[in-house]
Amino acid sequence: YNLTVIREVRIDADRLLFTYGNSNTNLYAQVYNETTQTWGTPTLVRTAGGYHIAAVTGANQALVCSATLSAFQAVVLTFSGTSITVGTAATATNGNSITDFFSLFLIGSSWVVTYTASGPQCRAMTISGTTVTVAASETIASGTNITFIQPVAVSSTVFFIVSMISGSTIYVEGYSVSGTTITAGGITTV
Repeated sequence: YNLTVIREVRIDADRLLFTYGNSNTNLYAQVYNETTQTWGTPTLVRTAGGYHIAAVTGANQALVCSATLSAFQAVVLTFSGTSITVGTAATATNGNSITDFFSLFLIGSSWVVTYTASGPQCRAMTISGTTVTVAASETIASGTNITFIQPVAVSSTVFFIVSMISGSTIYVEGYSVSGTTITAGGITTV
């Protein structure tokens, strides 16, 4: 495997999920059981989808978001011991190529992923069983030149993006989330 991006997420007290790949190779997932010191078999999650991020979404389940250029994908992985079952992927086309993921977090019953694609963007998703529904992308702090973002959940429906321009100006922008709909608020300079 030609590795560029390796991510690790704790599934439970015994198991870790490792995801790995790069923009030129396939994206794989593999479970490691710390108690028995055993590895599961590498499981193909996506062909040519190395830019990615993952989060545990429930007992024996994780969400993996990945991208190859402007092709965004979200898929649920289900675990049994160290075995992985890959669900049906939900896809979307981004306006620009995705070059890195920042965060993947739960707010209320929605999952929000943040990433860079010619500037920071976010996207809301919902999960029902193993089915993911993906919304359109939302540009974060539109019209600014952001170099850093950090989401902060405030309630079950509101989160803020804290960002900087050239490391000197700090901006805060609020967003509300309902299902797969993200609505931007105003930008405030701090």
